[in-house]
Amino acid sequence: MPPIREDYDLGPYRTIQRLPALHKDGLVESWLSQLPDKQERVVLNILRVPYDDLDEEHQRAYAALQNEVEILKKSRHLNIVRIYPLHPRAISLRGECYLSQVNFRDEAWWFWAMEYLEGGSLADRMEQMGRLPLEEAAEIIYQIGTALDYIHSKGIVHLNVHPRTIFFRYPLSGPDLRVELVLTDFANAARADQEVIGERAAEGELKSYVAPERIRPDKAKSDRPLDNRPKDVYSLGVLFYHMLAGVPPFIGNDEDVERAILGAAPPPLQRFDVPVGVEDLILQALQKDPAERPSIEHLLINLDKNVPPPRVVGVRMVAPGGEHGAPAEGTRPHTVPYTATGASRPLGAPGGVEGVAPPAPAFSDRLKARWQALTGALGSIFRRTPSYPVPKLLEPAEEAVLKGRVTFAWDWEGELRDNEAFELRVWKEGGPHDRAGELQREPELEIDLDILVPELPGEGDKCFWSVAVVRQNPYRSLSKEAKSRSFIYGEPAEPEETEETTEGD
Repeated sequence: MPPIREDYDLGPYRTIQRLPALHKDGLVESWLSQLPDKQERVVLNILRVPYDDLDEEHQRAYAALQNEVEILKKSRHLNIVRIYPLHPRAISLRGECYLSQVNFRDEAWWFWAMEYLEGGSLADRMEQMGRLPLEEAAEIIYQIGTALDYIHSKGIVHLNVHPRTIFFRYPLSGPDLRVELVLTDFANAARADQEVIGERAAEGELKSYVAPERIRPDKAKSDRPLDNRPKDVYSLGVLFYHMLAGVPPFIGNDEDVERAILGAAPPPLQRFDVPVGVEDLILQALQKDPAERPSIEHLLINLDKNVPPPRVVGVRMVAPGGEHGAPAEGTRPHTVPYTATGASRPLGAPGGVEGVAPPAPAFSDRLKARWQALTGALGSIFRRTPSYPVPKLLEPAEEAVLKGRVTFAWDWEGELRDNEAFELRVWKEGGPHDRAGELQREPELEIDLDILVPELPGEGDKCFWSVAVVRQNPYRSLSKEAKSRSFIYGEPAEPEETEETTEGD
C-alpha cells in the first residue's frame, strides 16, 4: 500500500508536509495541506483502515474519528478548533461533507480537514518557559474554560484536557500578536450523562490530569444522576496548577501518581507568590469528590474576581528572577520532575509520591541584565482594534417573529478580499454568539433556524442575530460585530383576511 507522501491529492487538498500527530495512538497521521489553486492551509488528519482483519484498535480509532467529526462540525466557538467541509464550493445547508475516504485494494484512508494552528501547542510554550506568568496562565484558563463551558451547555464533555490538546491559533511573535487558545482532540469526548467505558488511558505526566473518579469509578458511584462535567473541571484545575508551578500536582510512576490522586493533597503554591484566592480556586477544582468541584461557569466568575480583566492579551516576557521567572540559556527550569529534597511534605499515600514544591529559580545579575536587554524592547503587546467597517443590519427587522427558513440581509461599505467573508451569528438570549450557516461573500444568507441554530430555542424565546467580517483560514474576526437585532423564535402570525367589497354590493 502506498505511503502518504508530499504532493499527494486527497479530495480537494494536496499534502505539503507531515506534522506531529494530533492523536497519540499512532494510527492517525496529520499533514499540512492546501488547495492547489489557493494559499489556504489546513491540516488533514488521515486514518488508514485495513479492509481485512480489522482489529479492535482500528475499530476504536474509526469510532473516535467519527465521534470527533460529528461533535466539531456542530461546534461554533472561537476557542474550539474549526473543521472544514471537504468540498468548499458546496452551498447546501444539509449536504456538507466533513469526513471522506479514498479506497485502495487493501485499505481505506479516512480523512478530515481542520484549521492550521500556527502558534504551536501549549505544551511547547510550557516547556520553553518553565512556569508561566499568572496573568498569562489565567487568560489561558479563561479561554479554554469558555470552550468547555460551551460544550458543557450542549451536554458534551471533552475528557482529554491537557497542554498537548491546546494550541495557539497564531504564532507568538510578530508585530500583530494575538493570544487565542484553541481546544483540539475531541476523539475521547462523550455526553455529559453517558457512562464512559474504555476511556483512553493516560500515561506519564498526563496521568496527573485524570480525575479520581476515572481511576476508581466504583468510588464515584452515588444516587446522583451521572455527570461527567466535573472530570473536565479537574483537568482544568491541574492545568492551572501545572502552568503556575512548572509541574503537575503529582508526579512519579503511574501507580504512585494514581495513589496520590486518590488520597493526597497537592503541594502548596504560595512559594510562587500565587494569590491565596487563585490557589483556593485551584484546590476547589482538584477536590476528590466531583460533587464538591465548582462548575466551569462558577470557576470562570471567580477567576475574573481574583485576576481581573484585562489580563494579558499578548506574550509578556518576564526577566529571570522577576515576578515569575524565565528559562536560562540551555535549561528548562521546573519541567524536570522534582524529587524529595529540601523541605518536603508527605502526601499521605503510603509508599507514594512525595509532594515537594519545585525549587524557586536562581539567576545571576549578569544573566538578568542580558535577558532584560534582549526582551525589554518587546514589553506587553496588545491586541489591535479591528479597522474594518462594521456591517449594517437590514432585515429581518427588530423584534420580528421568525421560524424555519429565514433570509438575513445586511450592508457593508468595505470590499472583501480573498479569504475574507461575512459570518452570520445567531444566538439565544444569554448564549454564545454562534455562527449560523456557512461563511458567505454575499451580504445575505438564507438559513433554516430549525436546523442551524445551536441549542434550539423554545417557542417564544428571545434570540439575537448579528454579522461580522472574518478571515476564513486561519480564522480571525476582522471587524467588530454589528449591533445585534433581536427576534422572537416562533411561528409568524397569519395576516388577517379582510373581505373585499366592490361598488354595487
